[in-house]
Amino acid sequence: MPRVKIALLGTAFAGSIIALSCVAFSDSLPPDSIYRPLTTQPFSVVRAADEAAKPEVMRRQAEVLQARYDLSNRPIPDVFMSGKRKAVQGGVRVKLPQGVTWDMLAQMTPDAMAEGDLLRPDLCRFLTSSRARVGRSFPIS
Repeated sequence: MPRVKIALLGTAFAGSIIALSCVAFSDSLPPDSIYRPLTTQPFSVVRAADEAAKPEVMRRQAEVLQARYDLSNRPIPDVFMSGKRKAVQGGVRVKLPQGVTWDMLAQMTPDAMAEGDLLRPDLCRFLTSSRARVGRSFPIS
């Protein structure tokens, strides 16, 4: 009887290992999913391309930040972050779309905001210079 139990346990264990390896090595994501395979280029080539693209990426990202946020320096007097070296900035920093006020937003439901095109498409994307390599973080609807 013990040999039968050992054989059954061994067979169950081997079967579960085979099943798990089939699941682990199967590619269940469609090609247009957020998953992207790693680059096959040498690291030095990828690094050189990224370094060459950096000035343009930094310029574009600065434009995105300027469009999204009020980046002016308005510190709250005598209020500092935990290290006591950096002042906490005061006021709302998010820029609203043209013609929209905070009072208008307070009266709207989330569905009304989505229908009114108040969720700007640039806020739904993870912008990076290597989007082709890393995919996107949120689906663009």
